[in-house]
Amino acid sequence: MKIAVAILDSDSDVIASHMRSTEEFAVFEVQAGQIQSKETRRLPHSAEGHDAFLRLLADCSAVLCGGMGSRVAESFSRYGIEPVVVVDVEQTPQQAVHGFLSGALRRGEIHGCCCQNHH
Repeated sequence: MKIAVAILDSDSDVIASHMRSTEEFAVFEVQAGQIQSKETRRLPHSAEGHDAFLRLLADCSAVLCGGMGSRVAESFSRYGIEPVVVVDVEQTPQQAVHGFLSGALRRGEIHGCCCQNHH
């Protein structure tokens, strides 16, 4: 299973506060409840709209972020990717993944769409 966490950038190891400002993701390969590896994925500079996220994260089971609008969350769900809002963005992406896997992650609510690109 792969779990993506939206991050500010690959140097900071900080969870992004909202999907609309995200360009990079830490993608964790998880087996038997343990993180096996981590890779960083970056949206192409020409990427626009929700489809770019879906193409980049198509092989992931879940995507974690500090916030996301309902339209991108619905897009992820339609493609079998669980959208998860992380309440505590001060934790590391690794801590968020461990919390997600154990069921201890504090989840926030998906909000109405606040983006300009709806596809």
